[in-house]
Formats: sequence, C-alpha cells, structure tokens
Amino acid sequence: MAAQALVVGLLRQALDVRVATKMPDPEPDRFVIVSRIGGGGDTWATKAPRFLIECWATSELEAEKLADDAWDAWGTFRTDQITWSAPDNNLTQYDDPDSRFERFQFTATLQFKRTA
Repeated sequence: MAAQALVVGLLRQALDVRVATKMPDPEPDRFVIVSRIGGGGDTWATKAPRFLIECWATSELEAEKLADDAWDAWGTFRTDQITWSAPDNNLTQYDDPDSRFERFQFTATLQFKRTA
C-alpha cells in the first residue's frame, strides 16, 4: 500500500475532515494535506516514511485545534500493518500569505510492515 494513502485514510477517519495529498478545489472550511517528505526502508521487514501534516482552517484557532487533534491522533495509529507512529515535537503555525486560510503543521513518522 502507498504510505500516503494509508495516512490519508487514518487521518480522515480520526478527524472527520477532508484529507488529501493536494490542495482541494474548492477548499472546505477545514482540511488537511499530507505530504511524504522522506524515509524509506527501516529494516528488511519494515518501512518508516516521514510526513508533513498541514492543517488548514479559516481561523487561526480552528487551524491550531485541527493540528492538535491530528497530532494527538497520530500517536495512536496502530493497525495490523502499523507497528508504531510518532509525531515530532514541532507543531507550529506556518502562515501562507497567498491564502485565505490559516495553517498549522507538524512532521511525523510511522513504521509499517513491508508487503510482499
């Protein structure tokens, strides 16, 4: 399974908002964009990709709350395929001057079992 697809599904279920790998068009009032930013083979049996999680909302407080909720959810991701997950301690506001939205973001890693 593609790592981004796995994360999109997990965050969508945890947050009940639109989660995608690209900016949605049109944009809802709150949404999350997932980008793979690195990582790869951890061991012969696992992969540990890294992600950027961008949380967008029409107000600063809503964007921060969405990011807090995503950060909290990330640490709980465990499935038959995922062996561990860890958000980095770097949740921060990241203004986008070309947008009508506010954005908070963080980076995170998860480890999942390789499939044949």
